[in-house]
Amino acid sequence: MYVSSKPCILQQNDFGGDGAILIGVCKSVDPELESYVAGGLPRFDIPRASASLENKIRYWPDGTVFVSVVDPGVGTDRRSCVAKLKNGGYVVTPDNGTLTLQVAGKQISEVRRIDEAANRLPGSGESEIYHGRDLFAYTAARLASGQLPFEEVGSAYPVEEIVTYELDYGKVDDEGAHGYISGCMQTFGNLETNIRIRDFESLGIPQESMVRIVIRQGARACFEGQVLYHKSFGFASPGGEIFYNSSTGFMGLGLNKENFMERYGVGVGKEWTIDVTPL
Repeated sequence: MYVSSKPCILQQNDFGGDGAILIGVCKSVDPELESYVAGGLPRFDIPRASASLENKIRYWPDGTVFVSVVDPGVGTDRRSCVAKLKNGGYVVTPDNGTLTLQVAGKQISEVRRIDEAANRLPGSGESEIYHGRDLFAYTAARLASGQLPFEEVGSAYPVEEIVTYELDYGKVDDEGAHGYISGCMQTFGNLETNIRIRDFESLGIPQESMVRIVIRQGARACFEGQVLYHKSFGFASPGGEIFYNSSTGFMGLGLNKENFMERYGVGVGKEWTIDVTPL
């Protein structure tokens, strides 16, 4: 079986649609390229894009070319860029906060603004609303194929000038852990918090314990009860609540074989606070 020696391209976005078009752009640049598309990011949610990108970088081979497009400022004067990773890969993305976790983790060695006049899909100049196709996928393909040296992407600027958002992690104190619902796994209705596993574990609460959890939206408590803290869903009874170490490095909350979000009407965002205290 033939395996390309050129780096893979992995594209993520919040607009879904026909991934075949994005893959087709890459194949039109170089038929040998392997390109994959992962949609499904929450619309306009730049922090979730950064978190998703962080997970993908962790598990894909060094040298992979990533494309991340959550771009509510498409067509405006926001910068489009290519960040060179210290593992030899690249991230092609709007510079709008998507690279926050990569900056915080000191993963980026250089960054360049894409020269949109020189690095754009031929014939695409009539519209400015699909940069995921016309600019980012095309530039990624030219990088991966070797047709575009990084030095010719455009002008370099300091890594310190990359746009970032303020990282907002949950807190722990003598009473317990406090944060908010930062995301969800839509398929199962599991919740993710902004409480880091290592911070929660500093409380010394052993797995197999019961904890008290309160989720509020403003002053309204939408969930309040005792929840099993354990390592996986099957340790709770069917339909039972489970608090666990999520696969993303944060604490999660769900139901065994049922949907927590639907049962309790919980949403995502800073207005949905969570308090976890030992019993």
